[in-house]
Amino acid sequence: MPQHRTRHSAEFKAKVAVAALSESKTLAELATDYKVHPTQITRWKQELVDNASDLFGKGKKLSNTRGAVNEWAVCLFAPLLLKRGGFEGWGNGFEK
Repeated sequence: MPQHRTRHSAEFKAKVAVAALSESKTLAELATDYKVHPTQITRWKQELVDNASDLFGKGKKLSNTRGAVNEWAVCLFAPLLLKRGGFEGWGNGFEK
C-alpha cells in the first residue's frame, strides 16, 4: 500500500516555524510534539526567516491566500526578533 504524503496548512507551518524560532524546545521535542520530521521543521523555519522582509514590507498588498498567515506571523515573529537583538543583517531597511 503506498504511503500517503501529508499536506500541512500554511497556518500549521507558520506555527511550527515560530515555535522553532523561539528556541523554547529542542528540534527533537518539536518534531515529537508536531509529528513532523526535524528536517522539515528546519526548512519551514528557514523559509520564515528568508521571507521575513515580505511580512514587514511597507506598501505591499498581501495576497488573499497568505494574508491571514502573514498577519499572524508578524504578531508572533516581531517580538522574537526584537528579543534576539532586532533586525541587524536583514537588509531591506530593517537595520537599527
